[in-house]
Parts: sequence; structure tokens; C-alpha cells
Amino acid sequence: MDFTKSKKGLGEHYQDDLQKKLLALNSDAFLENEMSGPDAALKREIEDVSKELFMKLDQLSNFHFVPRAPKVDSSIQT
Repeated sequence: MDFTKSKKGLGEHYQDDLQKKLLALNSDAFLENEMSGPDAALKREIEDVSKELFMKLDQLSNFHFVPRAPKVDSSIQT
């Protein structure tokens, strides 16, 4: 029996198994099935619009953010 500890963690084993399963699948065949049919033009238009929207959202969220200057409230107490 081998009682040596594995160099890989459990998460790495799951990651390797998932990578093997995903590489075995042909993702292009899945997209071809989804993008065919009578509503294929509509699906492509939706895909183009969503890509453009996500690109703009990424640009907005990664734009340099400058917060407002803090407002100083001064009050006189007697």
C-alpha cells in the first residue's frame, strides 16, 4: 500500500476531470445546432447586440472612477 500524500488537492482533481470532459465535447457542434432554424437570424442579432452591450458595460465598469470630494460640514457650538 502506498501511504504517501498526493501532491494535488481535491479541487485540482475535480478541475482535471472537468477539463477532460469539456475537451471531449465539441462546443462548435452545439452552437451550430442552436444557430440553425427559422429564427437563426434573430438569434445572431441578439448575440451581436448582447456582445456590444457587454463590451460597453465592461468599459464603464473598468473606467477610472474618481469619487466626489468629501463635503465638510462645520458647525459652531456655544
